[in-house]
Formats: sequence, structure tokens, C-alpha cells
Amino acid sequence: LTPGDVVLPQVPLFSSLSPEAFVQLSHAMVMQKSKPGTLVFEQGEPGDSCIVISRGRAQVYRKTPEGEEIELMQLSEGDLAGVFALMSAQTRQASLRAVTELEYFEIDRAAVDDLMQTWPSVRMALHKFFRERLLLNVLASLPFFQKLDSRERQDIMRRFQDRDYQPGDELFFEGAENDGLWVILEGRVHVGSTD
Repeated sequence: LTPGDVVLPQVPLFSSLSPEAFVQLSHAMVMQKSKPGTLVFEQGEPGDSCIVISRGRAQVYRKTPEGEEIELMQLSEGDLAGVFALMSAQTRQASLRAVTELEYFEIDRAAVDDLMQTWPSVRMALHKFFRERLLLNVLASLPFFQKLDSRERQDIMRRFQDRDYQPGDELFFEGAENDGLWVILEGRVHVGSTD
């Protein structure tokens, strides 16, 4: 594969790459297959790779402390999985199970780290993806949102506006009209009254 041969797939990770970066990544991708019902990875395992689905459908789900499975989403051709653990250097926060015959490319942490060092656009694309998955995980852990099905949670997730604040910034103030819900994804806030 050479840069002149490349037509970039419409995948969040791939479509942000230059042809040269895609060639670099292609050498680190390993094709895998799973039968229906097979666990591709499991909640709690080390998050040392991500995958890109090339054919088939898979289910992302989390287990509650009581052992109940909560579906987060269904993935299909072109979708990424495993980015959350990869970007946060933590264990898997959800499990991925093949729903149909599944073919996917696995990309290990070292290859993604190398790519982010060389191509800053990859870091930005993966960070955006990471924040979306983080929000989806948070929503699935809150009792009210657990009662919704995965599509309803995804629809709500899309309505959130991603905002960054600096230390000392005021998110809202006492007496302001309350017209939404705030979910803190990273960092800490102080909530207090003027009394």
C-alpha cells in the first residue's frame, strides 16, 4: 500500500488521516473474525487496543454491579470500539459482543500512540470520540437513563453541547433560569449558595 493507492474509509479515525498516515496505520492493523455471540472484549479487561468493524454487527453493553446487562449501542461497518479505554489508559468500561458474523481490524495501543504523535488530527478526532463515549457511559450509569433503551440514550447524548471551562469560570449562577442538565465529564466543580 502506498499513499497514491489510498481512498480513506469514512471512519472517524481514518477519515481524519492523510494518505501517508493511513499507510502507516495499515501496517499495524490485524484482521480478526468472531462468530455470533462471541465476546470480542470484556468490561474490566486491560484496554490495550481498539477495533474498527469492517463487516457485521456488534453490541456494546455494560454490566451493573447487580449483573444486569445494559445495552449502550449497536455497532456496524465503519464503527470504532475500544477507544474509551485506549484514550483514558484504563480498563474496558464496557463489553463488546458479536451479534452476527463479525470481521474487524484490531489496532494496538502502541500503533495509535505513534499515530497521535505524528499526526495531531488523529488525537483531536479520537478525543472527540472519547468524550462522546464517556458521556454515553455516564448516562448509562444513572438510574433515570438506565430505563431508556440504547437508541433513546444515544439521541439524548447528541443533544448535549460539549463545553470546556477554565479554573474560575462560572458555569451557571444562583437565580439563573434552569433549562438543562449538566454532566461533568472531566475535572471538578464547586457548587455553592450565596447565603
